[in-house]
Amino acid sequence: MSNTTYLDNAIMNAMHGKATFPAVTNLYVGLSTTTPTAAGGNVTEPTGGSYTRVTVPSSSFGSASAGSITNTATVSFPAATASWGAITYVVVYDAASAGNLLWYVPYSQTVPSGITVQFAVGTMTSTMS
Repeated sequence: MSNTTYLDNAIMNAMHGKATFPAVTNLYVGLSTTTPTAAGGNVTEPTGGSYTRVTVPSSSFGSASAGSITNTATVSFPAATASWGAITYVVVYDAASAGNLLWYVPYSQTVPSGITVQFAVGTMTSTMS
């Protein structure tokens, strides 16, 4: 998992009393066919074929322990109704569209029509070190 500079700066500013980091009620999980950058750019999400970011409520994660937090509910995208291409990264945002990229992690799956991308309980872990 790679944090973006946006997330790192927000955490550091909150830790040092420079700003309040807003509580995140929902995370928005997406897919990218390109490699994101730490600056939050170079994300190419699929278009069409029923693709949309998945809303993941904060209640879908357990409590952090040892610097990690893991999903406690399955995260499922809608079934692709057209090819989404060769997915290379999972991306996590703070908004359903646009918004700030928070972190990204390598992922490899070609998604043709009819496939449902999903992440089972315990397979999405966010770690800070």
